[in-house]
Amino acid sequence: MDMTKIVWAVVVVVILGGGWLFTTGGMNKAYEQATKNLVGNNPEQDVIDEAVLSKYGGYNLSLFRYEQAKRFYSTSINRYGPTGKNYWWNLQQLALCEENMENPQASVPLSEQQQVPSSVTSQAPRAKALSSEPFLADS
Repeated sequence: MDMTKIVWAVVVVVILGGGWLFTTGGMNKAYEQATKNLVGNNPEQDVIDEAVLSKYGGYNLSLFRYEQAKRFYSTSINRYGPTGKNYWWNLQQLALCEENMENPQASVPLSEQQQVPSSVTSQAPRAKALSSEPFLADS
């Protein structure tokens, strides 16, 4: 039995489905999935959801879709706060969104907020150099 037609059909469906994730509809679906659970109920899922919000925010930022990027970053910051692994990255990227939307007044408080309080640095072990990429959860 020749399965090449079926294999090619499956390959096309997978490629189209993967491409759909990068459309507005796919991003809205990812946003809904990442925000449907309450924070704190499942810590492992919280890490994944925060990583999804951060990664899609970065994708929107790279496409110059600043409003959408702001939506993803703001949601991540508001949901997970300073305890989130991507908090400082999201805060920096949110300030960048505000600057690119020509709203410097909104980005200044965000930039000032990025100064790490001394109480946090005195309790934490010496941190490694900041990465240019956010933390990504293992899938």
